[in-house]
Amino acid sequence: MGGVVIGDRCYATVLLDEELWRSLAARDLGHEVGWVHGCALEHGHRGDHHALAYRAGPLSYWLQWDERRRPRISTSSSDRP
Repeated sequence: MGGVVIGDRCYATVLLDEELWRSLAARDLGHEVGWVHGCALEHGHRGDHHALAYRAGPLSYWLQWDERRRPRISTSSSDRP
């Protein structure tokens, strides 16, 4: 996957498969869900990539992925993964 470095952010991106996209889109029909998400962590970070996919009140839905796995959703009550 590709991307553009924004400031000091990681350039990794992920393309959602249809099943994961539908899962996120079903959470709020009024919220438009993108197919491609960019990592929100700093450039050169270790471990999984993270992208904020959706926020519902105090709960954040994060996409997590690495170079070998399909993305998955995790939740957090924090603004940070």
